[in-house]
Amino acid sequence: MKTVTLKEDPHIHYSRVSDVLYLLFGEENKEELSQFIPGINLDYNDEGKLVGVEVLNASKLLKEFIKKSNASISIR
Repeated sequence: MKTVTLKEDPHIHYSRVSDVLYLLFGEENKEELSQFIPGINLDYNDEGKLVGVEVLNASKLLKEFIKKSNASISIR
């Protein structure tokens, strides 16, 4: 498993209309999109560095994750 170290907190964007959650790491342009697993896409810059994560059907996917992990989400 590859570990990603972040220099800053990601910018988080959520669209209720499309039910998409997007985590953006920095201000770099995305050049390549790769499906990680169904419903989760990874964006890379032209150097192959991870710059974003897109979660499709986020409310359903995260609800199942929270239920299975007994986690909670807090928004600050």
